This record gives sequence, structure tokens and C-alpha cells, in this order.
Amino acid sequence: MIKRILNKINLTGNGARLAHVVYGHSYPAFAENVSTLAREQYEGIVFDTPSPLAQWRGSTHLTKEPATIDWINGFAAGEVLYDVGANIGVYSLYAAKRNTQVFSFEPSPFNFSTLSRNIVLNNLSSNISAFCAALSDQTILDRLHMSSVQAGAAHTGFQKAINEFGLPLKAVHEQATLGFRMDDFISLFKAPVPHHIKIDVDGAEALVVSGAAATLRAASLKSILIELPARAEGKTPAVLDVIMSAGFHIVREDHPDGDTRLSNYILKRSA
Repeated sequence: MIKRILNKINLTGNGARLAHVVYGHSYPAFAENVSTLAREQYEGIVFDTPSPLAQWRGSTHLTKEPATIDWINGFAAGEVLYDVGANIGVYSLYAAKRNTQVFSFEPSPFNFSTLSRNIVLNNLSSNISAFCAALSDQTILDRLHMSSVQAGAAHTGFQKAINEFGLPLKAVHEQATLGFRMDDFISLFKAPVPHHIKIDVDGAEALVVSGAAATLRAASLKSILIELPARAEGKTPAVLDVIMSAGFHIVREDHPDGDTRLSNYILKRSA
């Protein structure tokens, strides 16, 4: 019934996104059907865009973090990327389009739904394995604290309601969520050890690294990109010392989207 009505009024693009935002909480069935009509193609990648945030992420996927794009462009065909904090899958999709095997970890069910649609829309089911789960320092069932339930939203906290600067996170929704140590995930499910790891988890980066001690020491792991607070008075965040002690060195440091409070640190294994 809903689909027939939507087809008659030809609600697409911005109209579909607006209807999704306005009616999403009161009429979830309507919003679910509207969201399937909002999609855009940018530079050969189709993005499901049920919210303005999701549309923005798709439209800026090549410009928001150019260092991340350059990093992915350096992967060899067939290598494995763990995208930890995948959101709607912007970088998972870009990497998969270049014949990278991607394991995408995104605990927010709202982002995960859009991530899953994006995989289908781009026919990348054989290139991306997606998991609605968190990676952390424990293999545990705990709570995910979310500051927004819009697709494309960031600022979530697993186990603790804090943001990327260590400040309290005002959550609008909390949900039971499975979390894994990366080492446990690989061991339990016989998953491949990654060649590359991207970590962007809004303040929980140190927990992810703590749960990946064995993975960091694996000779096959070549590089890591991690988003952290920018250097304070020339001092690097302590989690970088942990990574570097496993045999890595910093090769690039950029501010994502021009935000000087944060830095994307790219590290490669030392020769």
C-alpha cells in the first residue's frame, strides 16, 4: 500500500530525504519505504541517502579525507582491509571498488542498514563482509550510546558514553551491542588477518588497539590509519606509542575535513 502511494507521487531525492526525517519517528513503515527512494551516484559509487548526513557523506567521499583516499589507492589488489567504524561504508565501498576485500564493522543499526543497502546497490556483496558489531578491548555484550539515530551520524560510544575528546556524550538512544577484541574475532571466526586497518570510532580508538595486540604484531599487517585528537604541544596521543612499539612509524598526518582538533595518522610497518 505504502509503496503504491509513493510510486504515484514520485517522491525521490531531496523530497524523500525530507519525508524520512520529518516522519521517521512517527511513521517508521512510511520512512522505511521512503528511504529506498533516496539514492545518489557520486564518482561511480551509488549511495543510499535516507538522510542529509548520508547524502553529505556520499557527495564528499573523495574530498572530505583526501589522505584516506590516497592511502586506499596504495593497496594491492586482493588485500584485506578492516574498516573499524565504517559508518555508511564510504571508504569500504571505495576500497572494494578497487578489488580490496573489506571487513566493515559498524555497531550503529541505523548506519549499518544504510551500509548494507550501499553494498547491494553497488553489487559488492562478494567484496565486503559487514558486521553490526563493535571492536573494543573486550569480547563483551554492552551498550552502544548514540547521539543521533540518523543514517550517517557519528559520535557514538561503546561501553562508555564519551566522545572523541573524552567528554560526556549526550545519548538519544542506547542499544545492546556485541563487542569483540579484534584478536578474538580473528581467532574465533578464522577471519583473515588484515593487511590494512582503518580505525575511526569517536574516542574508543585506544580500546580497539588494546584488543588487537596480536594482530598488530602480525607480519602481514602493513599499515594503519587511525583518527585521534591532534598533537597537543607537539606530543602524540599515547595510543600511537602502542602502535609504534609493534613496529610501525608515522608516514602522514592530516586533519579530516579541515578540523584541526583531529588528525588522521597513517602508520606503516618499519622495514
